[in-house]
Amino acid sequence: MSNIPEYSLKSKLGVSYLQREWNDIEVFVEDKKCSNMWIKIINRILENIAEIQTVFQLGNKHEVIKMCEEDNDFSYPKVYIIDGDFDFIFNRSIKNKRLFQLNVYCIENLLFSEKALLEIIFRLESNSNLSKKELKNDLNFPLICKQIKENWNEWYIFALLLKYYNMCNNGIKSVPNSTDFIIIENNKISFNKKKIKDSLNELKENIQKEICNSDFEKKLNTIHNILIKKKIDILQVMSGKDCLMPFIFLILQKKYRYRDKMDPLKVELARYTEFDLSKDFYDSFKHKCLGIINEYN
Repeated sequence: MSNIPEYSLKSKLGVSYLQREWNDIEVFVEDKKCSNMWIKIINRILENIAEIQTVFQLGNKHEVIKMCEEDNDFSYPKVYIIDGDFDFIFNRSIKNKRLFQLNVYCIENLLFSEKALLEIIFRLESNSNLSKKELKNDLNFPLICKQIKENWNEWYIFALLLKYYNMCNNGIKSVPNSTDFIIIENNKISFNKKKIKDSLNELKENIQKEICNSDFEKKLNTIHNILIKKKIDILQVMSGKDCLMPFIFLILQKKYRYRDKMDPLKVELARYTEFDLSKDFYDSFKHKCLGIINEYN
């Protein structure tokens, strides 16, 4: 099941109840599509512990939290999963034993993995004369990470500033879609540095309309210090859905002749990812689910 229509809480819980035969634990997520990606990731983590054939997609974070808090049915194991967004950095988490918050911006960040990308490229280039080592060198994943960071680091620092000081409700768009800033020339993928800089300057001007210059620099230093103190990789903060995935999707399309769509790509990445941007995700999510499941054994 890929989505749940806009029904009442009671109706949504009724749908999950009817499918308990196929799910050892009920999983509710903040998403609207690509349920197979979620199923693949969760079954990998819970292998030999539990298995699911369905995730229940509730849409936005507010809906997931609301349903988790209002769900008084404790007759079956359940876990509710929400994105980290920027809240995981600022310790703005919600305490609920059945609620799990990612420590990356969104689930797609967990798909950003060198091993997963290479597995797909090995398949696509199976008829080439290149060895796996040569294909790895050809991909040059560290360079991809460097390109993304160099072009988007400052933008996301500003986005964090907006979130930290609660300026996100003033109409300023703080999370861009990287496809709007990508240049494709002779099948080579790069970012339009000038366009990014112009947009960044516009974002900065909008922020400075809200706060004076002296406060701006002070607040910016606060954000930098938080990231340093918590040892946050800026790739954890960037939107996996809007920034990371579109870039690697185009690389696979143009350089390696990938012909499928984005959702099948996410499922394949989910099969192989090593959760590079959140090494503790695997263990922490397994521990969370084990605790929930054990209450019913």
